[in-house]
Amino acid sequence: MFDLNEIRKNIDATDREIISLLEKRIGYSKEVAAYKKDSGKKVYDAGRERQKVERLNDLVEDPDNLADIQKIFEQIMLDSRKPMRVNRFSTTVLPALSRIPLRIPSVTTCLRAAPTASGSVVQKRRGA
Repeated sequence: MFDLNEIRKNIDATDREIISLLEKRIGYSKEVAAYKKDSGKKVYDAGRERQKVERLNDLVEDPDNLADIQKIFEQIMLDSRKPMRVNRFSTTVLPALSRIPLRIPSVTTCLRAAPTASGSVVQKRRGA
């Protein structure tokens, strides 16, 4: 008979190992993001990700686990790209957006053409 508490302790220990390894991987992903940003490389490399997923076929010992592990790795890779996208967005898109002149009407202009309860627009005079 199995001791449920002992099994749960083993799961907890394994979770600690997984977290430690994920944090290590995230650190490497940040290094990749910095390199790609500095060199102007694209964030998404379909070939590299396809190789990573295909390599799982050789690494996974129990074929019944392959589909689940592939999903986990696909999610890990997707999440690893997010900081790279944010960096690229903040360094390319945001500065470009800040150069677009915005023409926002003043509150007074909006109130002068305020709709009535019936929906028709009544033009109000400036001094009114």
